[in-house]
Amino acid sequence: MTASVALGEGSTLLLDLGGGSLEVALADGTGLRWGRSLPVGAGRLTGQLVSGDPPSRSERKAVRAAVEQAVAPLVDEVLAANPAQCVASGGTAGALARLIAARRWSVPPASLNQYEVTVSELRELTRELAALPLTERLRVPAVDERRADLLPAGGWILTTAASALGAKRLVHSEWGLREGAVLDALGLADGTVPPPDRLRRGSVDRLVRAWGEDPAHVELVARLAHGLFDGTRELHGLGALEREWLGHAARLHEIGARVSPARLHKHGAYIVENAGSRGFSPQEVGAIASLVRFHRGKDPRPVYPPFAALEPSVQQACVALTGLLRIAHAIGRGPEDDRLELAIDLQQGRLGIRIAGSGNPDAAVAEARLASDLLRRTLGIEIEIVVGIPSGASA
Repeated sequence: MTASVALGEGSTLLLDLGGGSLEVALADGTGLRWGRSLPVGAGRLTGQLVSGDPPSRSERKAVRAAVEQAVAPLVDEVLAANPAQCVASGGTAGALARLIAARRWSVPPASLNQYEVTVSELRELTRELAALPLTERLRVPAVDERRADLLPAGGWILTTAASALGAKRLVHSEWGLREGAVLDALGLADGTVPPPDRLRRGSVDRLVRAWGEDPAHVELVARLAHGLFDGTRELHGLGALEREWLGHAARLHEIGARVSPARLHKHGAYIVENAGSRGFSPQEVGAIASLVRFHRGKDPRPVYPPFAALEPSVQQACVALTGLLRIAHAIGRGPEDDRLELAIDLQQGRLGIRIAGSGNPDAAVAEARLASDLLRRTLGIEIEIVVGIPSGASA
């Protein structure tokens, strides 16, 4: 589970709900501190305590009482640790998260890893599901038919355990504690929790190894994109997180070529959407997929569902980042190497981009000029792209 979600600072409470048990653990930067297996799984309590269709009020109370009794010995220790966040995993937890996501998005993201819900949202959803007989529950949009009978008990277990242990929000993980044990057995976990940026970069690097054809080239494009970002920061006003998205998108922008070079931007975006990359929230996946999708072709637009699902401020950021990525891709697309450099020159109403060390400078300038229109319109500034780095310009 810690290999799936970027945990950040402080300790983290982990709830992994299975059919037979609820695994409760506490993790911090050194890894898992302790874990307990409690016999209050969704399948177990449904079979033992729930027979009504729909479940009765007394059955709900019985499930909640069983969970409260099971977690009671852990409450003081967890509250003393004051976890910074609570991560929930397991099939039933994922099915509940997808139902909440379906209320937010008309087309939910393919991956809900690191999707955050409030305990109150989950409690309200559970109340609605528990009021329906199974035949009606099966007709709820986005419901997982395999788990429809377990959803009421699953919701009661998670909300009761989370509330007793002081959690108000849950972050969904598509990997659980069981998958963490598998990682250990395969030698893929080193016992420590990776920093969030390293976890995300590792996910991107795995995609590049699996789908990329020229890692050196995409690293060059990432360097150019970051140089453009840094040199135009006072114009776009974006921060470190957006800079990170741009670098990841630059490394991933050509992975779709393995499927079809002619439509590599669309295939690449599909791979990003569906890769289940660890450490990224659904919005971050949507932002990076949008950059990959629109680094060529038409401008970013809501007809692409992951872009449409982004918050308006993130959409605006993605438009500016796409403009930067298009220019970086255009400059670095030829047979270039580490000698290629850029300098950014900002003057009143004009952005100067100067290219040096190119193996084919005339082609690089021509390609970049063609690719600069989106950034010009987005920033509202004239862009001049020429060969040569004048003395005193910022690299």
